[in-house]
Amino acid sequence: MRLATLRLAGFKSFVEPTELHFPSELVGIVGPNGCGKSNTLDALRWVMGESSAKHLRGQSLDDVIFAGSGQRKPVAQASVELVFEQHDTDPAALQGPWARFRDLSIRRVSTRDGQSKYFLNGTRCRRKDIADLFLGTGLGRGHGATSATRSYAIIEQGQINRLLDARPEELRATLEEAAGISRYKERRRESEISIQHTRDNLTRLNDLRDELTRQLEKLERQAKAAERFRQWQHEAALLEIAWHSLQLQQLNDEREHERALHADEHAQLNFAHNQQQQHLTQLEVTRTEETGLQARVHQAQAQVYALAAEAAQLEQARRHAQAQAEQIERELQQLAQETAQHTQHHADALAHLAQLEQGIAAAESELSPLSEHVSLSNAALAAAEQRSQQTRHTFETLQTQAQEPAQQLRVERSQLAHSEQQQRILHDRLQRLRIAQLEGETQTLEQDANAARSAHQECSRRVTTLEISQDNHATALAHARQTLAAAEAHVAALHGETSAIAAEQRALSALEQTQSNDTRPALRTWLQQHELQDQRAAEHVQAAAEWLETLDTVIADALNAVPVDSLDTWLPLANDPATFGLWLVEKSSSASHTSEPTPVLSGGYAEALLNGLRPCLTLATALAQRHALQPGEAWFTPQGDVVSRHLWKRPPAPHSTHGTLKRRQRIAQLAQQLEDLHPRQAAAAERLKTARQALSSLEAQHTAQQREHREALRQQGELALRAEQLRLRLEQAQQRLRGQRREHEELHEALQGGEQRRNQQQQQVNELEHRLHTHEIELNAARSARELAEQDSTRLRLAVRDAERAEQSAQSRLHALQREHSLRSQALTHMEAQASQLAARQHALLTRQSATLAPQAEIEAQLESTRTAERLASRELELARGALASHIEATRALQQALLRAEQTLEQARRAVESRQQRLQALELRAAVPAAQLAATDSATITRALEFAHGLDIHAVQNRLQDTQTRITRLGAVNLAALEEYEDARRQHSTLEAQHADLNEALATLETAMRTMDQETRGRFRETFEAVNSKLSETFQQLFGGGEARLELQGDSASSESDEQALSSQDRWLDRGVVLLARPPGKKISHIHLLSGGEKSLTAIALVFAIFQLNPAPFCLLDEVDAPLDEANVGRFCAMVRAMSARVQFIFITHNKTTMELARHLIGVTMREAGVSRIVEVDLDAAVKMLDE
Repeated sequence: MRLATLRLAGFKSFVEPTELHFPSELVGIVGPNGCGKSNTLDALRWVMGESSAKHLRGQSLDDVIFAGSGQRKPVAQASVELVFEQHDTDPAALQGPWARFRDLSIRRVSTRDGQSKYFLNGTRCRRKDIADLFLGTGLGRGHGATSATRSYAIIEQGQINRLLDARPEELRATLEEAAGISRYKERRRESEISIQHTRDNLTRLNDLRDELTRQLEKLERQAKAAERFRQWQHEAALLEIAWHSLQLQQLNDEREHERALHADEHAQLNFAHNQQQQHLTQLEVTRTEETGLQARVHQAQAQVYALAAEAAQLEQARRHAQAQAEQIERELQQLAQETAQHTQHHADALAHLAQLEQGIAAAESELSPLSEHVSLSNAALAAAEQRSQQTRHTFETLQTQAQEPAQQLRVERSQLAHSEQQQRILHDRLQRLRIAQLEGETQTLEQDANAARSAHQECSRRVTTLEISQDNHATALAHARQTLAAAEAHVAALHGETSAIAAEQRALSALEQTQSNDTRPALRTWLQQHELQDQRAAEHVQAAAEWLETLDTVIADALNAVPVDSLDTWLPLANDPATFGLWLVEKSSSASHTSEPTPVLSGGYAEALLNGLRPCLTLATALAQRHALQPGEAWFTPQGDVVSRHLWKRPPAPHSTHGTLKRRQRIAQLAQQLEDLHPRQAAAAERLKTARQALSSLEAQHTAQQREHREALRQQGELALRAEQLRLRLEQAQQRLRGQRREHEELHEALQGGEQRRNQQQQQVNELEHRLHTHEIELNAARSARELAEQDSTRLRLAVRDAERAEQSAQSRLHALQREHSLRSQALTHMEAQASQLAARQHALLTRQSATLAPQAEIEAQLESTRTAERLASRELELARGALASHIEATRALQQALLRAEQTLEQARRAVESRQQRLQALELRAAVPAAQLAATDSATITRALEFAHGLDIHAVQNRLQDTQTRITRLGAVNLAALEEYEDARRQHSTLEAQHADLNEALATLETAMRTMDQETRGRFRETFEAVNSKLSETFQQLFGGGEARLELQGDSASSESDEQALSSQDRWLDRGVVLLARPPGKKISHIHLLSGGEKSLTAIALVFAIFQLNPAPFCLLDEVDAPLDEANVGRFCAMVRAMSARVQFIFITHNKTTMELARHLIGVTMREAGVSRIVEVDLDAAVKMLDE
């Protein structure tokens, strides 16, 4: 991978969009001081994610955006883009998903609001994505990287000293980047965070498991009780369904008998119905004929309407033809006007075309002398350019002779400035040491750390207290839920009992209403007219309980009699056929029919209803005393037998249907039961409301405690994190304090040596300034001659440009006239074509006019014929309407015959309705069990009958009562316990799976960390040894001898201790690295005692050694050759040239020898104050041009 292009816009001094191309492996960036060369280096750092304004040579990140100049306004954003090229054989190519791209674009855009956007191949990405991309390539920045270890591929001004002054840990980070393990270090840090989070989650998960286990034990006991409750409840439901099914079967048998009798009566009804149907058939035939006559009338009427519509259409066509003829006449007149206008426009166009031809001839005559003047001016300019070239060559020769002392002076001044800068830096560093302040900060941090630990312990105690309180509330909450479930079950039981009683009451009331209402329409109407529809004798009597069923059988019909004050007043109804089958009863003078202490039937109508019937306790007594009865009297027994003097009537077969008196008694009992249940329901509802309020209050308290517990846990975590942060900050402050004390001693020694070097460099600068003054006098004279020649060339160049402009202006006018002449000719041709079109339109309109006038006579004839047919159709319509009126009279006679047949059918229907009343009584009795079974599917009924197999209806009822008693004894049951137990068990299983997953994830992360540590140790050791070997070779090449090496911090000099240290694996994992160097012929105890040039060469040797092992995509060197003398610059250039076969070098320099090394030069200028521009030069191409 190599750097191909750098694009800048609005970045520092590069306000205009600028592209820097790097086509070769040796590219130099040159220009005067302050022109913005180093801004290209800042752009490279910035686009790769640099976020420190200090390392971008600014006070804030907004300083990278062009701030304006004297002639330019500030811009709103800065943009920098890098374009890399990748090849499969490139050792610095990226690995992973980005390796498949030939070109890789990285762009960063920043605005003044502080927002930065990153793009990778045009796709928006994060800053971390850019950092991860370059990890291990030499351009990466590991977590916590400092200025000395940001990238060994970019060496800027002052970077040499920072590299040599770097702490052992920082130098180690540089080697880790070279070894490509910085990405492993970053992954290891993320793994440590993940492990800590996993352990925290595991602790919380264990707490949840313990709490859930305790809940499972409680819910298991409650679930067993709920299971028994549901089982018994299911048995009770099946028994209740079986009981209702057996009741329904008995009633169905009775209904089948009644239906057989109903079928005979229905046959008579069918005969009467057939008679009615015959009359209906005749009436339908008559109505069909009537429909045909109506269709005839409609057809005649439709024909009249159709002919009228056709006449209207013909009239409209006649008017349309007249309007069309008038329209064609108007179009012919308009066309004549357009033809006259077109003829005038054609004549005007011919005249203007002749004027254009005269203008073209005049322009051609003007152009000839201007062309001759341009040729003469070009010849004079060529002669002036030759003179200017000669004076320029003389100036450049003198300038070349003056460059050598000027270059030496710049080098010496640079070295002197560097020495003075180093002295100032050492002074500044000495002044910036904050030993006393750090001591105070250390004490403050220690106090804060102790306070944070105390607060964390206090918060932990509070969390424990809240957890105990939560357990107590959870127990109370479970008890409240049990209480609520019991209250809900009690309310549901009362509701079920009330619903059953109310259903039976509604069924009996409906049966009572049906029995009291006569189903015959005529009688029902008569009762309503006399306001007797709701009056029955049974409502005014009371029967003894032991005689209820007997009286319901013996006087069943009399109980439905209508009570009246006197029968005499109702004599006229004997002639009313609507009262057939009506019973009337009047009050008797005595209240009872017997002298027994307890009357059988009491009330005002009792004697009338009994009508001579007298109670007798036994059948034998009744038979023995029948001869003592008066005419019209009879005995009746409790079993229902009726015995008169010569008649013994046995009671009908027993059945389960209630009689009138017993049914009324049962309805009153049910009403009393409902009234008794209402206060019990109200009390149960109140207990349910209280239980819900208590549960809601406990749940709110439990929720509040959970919220408080979570808040306490959050505070505990924050306090633990703060305590750990303060501990780390305390350790870092103590470490910085020790480092600054050691640095204070080293700075004093470096200041003394730097002062001696500065005095020597000042003397050499004075000598070179004297030599340079002599060369400048000669150079000024040559410059004046060159400027005069250039002014003469400029004047002639302006004259040539004016002559060329005049020639171009004449040519433009000629071309404009020629274009207009061409356009006018085309317009004339177009006008001639339009004239032809107008003539064609006139001919077409004349043709249409002839075609429109021809069919008008034909339309007039058709209109007269249509009106004649319309008059004939009207006469036919009148005849059809007369025939229809005659047929309607015949239909009325048939309808009267049908009415008489329907009256006969009504009499037969009444007989059928009487039988239907008895069937309806059975239906109503069956309504109670049927209503209970209505919501039950057939499969459930089948299962209930199978469950009660072998039991009669009474046995089923007894077993149902036993089951309900067991349910009642079970007490309050938490019906939700089964679902809660299953939910808790599933949650427990989920937590167990999560626990296993977390343990597995923890083991995986720890294994990954051990693997990364092992890989890191191996790769770092290999890199350390390889860099050491390359460093020794590179150092000797640059210095011509000497030695340099890297050592792990804490290693002793003895080989025996080295062997023991090498056996330890931990030393390769986290120990710092120390750089040792000794130039040839010198014995130096510390690397800080080296001179500025020696330090630069040592740092370059280390960087080049790393590059030989792990070459970065490019190496950027910013004036690293400034402190070097000519000999060292030569060796430096030779090494760069040799390494350029594998590494792309981009260097910023003022040194002539280093400039000669470049294959391509990029010049940075600042002609406009504050604005940088570039000029690119391909030196290889320039040399070839000179050779040619």
